[in-house]
Amino acid sequence: MLRYVTLVLLPTLTFLLAPVLVEAQERPIPGAGGRPSITNGLSGIYVNQETGGFCSVYRMGRDYLFVDESAQRVPFAYSGNGQLRSFSMNGIQAPDISVTVARDARGRIVLRFDAPGVPSGYWVSAS
Repeated sequence: MLRYVTLVLLPTLTFLLAPVLVEAQERPIPGAGGRPSITNGLSGIYVNQETGGFCSVYRMGRDYLFVDESAQRVPFAYSGNGQLRSFSMNGIQAPDISVTVARDARGRIVLRFDAPGVPSGYWVSAS
């Protein structure tokens, strides 16, 4: 009798768990490295790793507006391969800055700011 119950329950249990196992295999592993998709959105609050200051990133259509702790506003546009480039807006000249988007070991979005003659700055997602 016990063998019969085991033979009936084992395939039933396997059948019921199969969708859960397949779904778990299809999801990406958080913090697995690589670049996050910029199209998923970078909006949010970031922390400057050097000063502890905060930066806010806002979505503007297909572009982004970065506002740092000193209220400096710089618009950025996607330039391909996980990078953003600053651009001038409303007649205001923007500094030449590029942003590289990556993830740290904990899966948080990291923004590396590079400008000519200035050391790189790193901002990490606060969420």
